[in-house]
Amino acid sequence: MKSVILAAGAEKRLAPLANSIPKCLIYIGNKPTIEYQLDALNRYEVNEVVIVVGYLKEKIIQKYRYHYRNLSILYIDNPDFSSTNTVYSLWLTREYFRNEDFLYW
Repeated sequence: MKSVILAAGAEKRLAPLANSIPKCLIYIGNKPTIEYQLDALNRYEVNEVVIVVGYLKEKIIQKYRYHYRNLSILYIDNPDFSSTNTVYSLWLTREYFRNEDFLYW
């Protein structure tokens, strides 16, 4: 099964915490918030995840590259993250999930 995680936005409500890192890389407990999602997907036998990135995308890609545990990661860029919303980020994944079931996280 495949999944999508939307992580493109610049989270202004979390300033100053999210001024220099994407919201998904802010630590809660002992790991970044996105790892809670990735760990759950890995536990339930999802094998591919698409992460839609935008704001400070290089930091996310640099941290996880193209694998996390048993998950294969594909990144889709939302260059318009500052002027669009989550629906647009999800729309950018349409070709990847065409005619397939997927889990939206």
